[in-house]
Amino acid sequence: MNVDIKNHFFLLNQIRINDYPSREEIAGLNLTVDSGVWNPARDPGSKMFASLLANYSYQKIESVLDMGTGCGILALTINKIGIFKITASDISPKALDNTSANSVFNNAGHIKLIDSNLFENIEEKYDLIVFNPPIIPSLVLKNHNGLIFKQKRVDLYKNFLKDLKKYLTPQGKALILVTKFENFDPLPPKAVYKLRYRFKEILKEESTWGKSSIFEISPK
Repeated sequence: MNVDIKNHFFLLNQIRINDYPSREEIAGLNLTVDSGVWNPARDPGSKMFASLLANYSYQKIESVLDMGTGCGILALTINKIGIFKITASDISPKALDNTSANSVFNNAGHIKLIDSNLFENIEEKYDLIVFNPPIIPSLVLKNHNGLIFKQKRVDLYKNFLKDLKKYLTPQGKALILVTKFENFDPLPPKAVYKLRYRFKEILKEESTWGKSSIFEISPK
């Protein structure tokens, strides 16, 4: 079956971003997802990621960065395991406010919140960085001055990988969700090779939305 990729992504975007606040229960968390924030309950990949983190081995992991936190589902899942040095970042102040409210509602320990486009405002190094990127092929982002700019999804992955190593501790690693739709692959093999990381696919699932994989990434 041929899929119009551009229209497919538009549909996914419309379905997964809340038009109005909702209450969701995922991975043992009670979450409020505010209007304009990505709803993980409607996203098989997000639920898969939260389930993985709930059962992940955190040996020698003391500090975690949840990049693109949204409503905070991944940061709160990790906090529930007992990791308490957690930073959650997002380019959307609305998402950070949503994460803050969900932290209180779920009696979480202190989670540091940073308004940041990828690593732009990140200053520390972490033992683990988790990243669940948007699945739309192009993002329309607004900076602090209200200026609109576009960023292709492929560029999003490449820019993340370009700077990742600088923000990992010596034994640090990252977990990233990659969703593929037919022949649209946001993470081309050439990019992986040139950036000199080890990629290990540790979980994958297929749904009507496409193939979602979680990769464990460590510098060579």
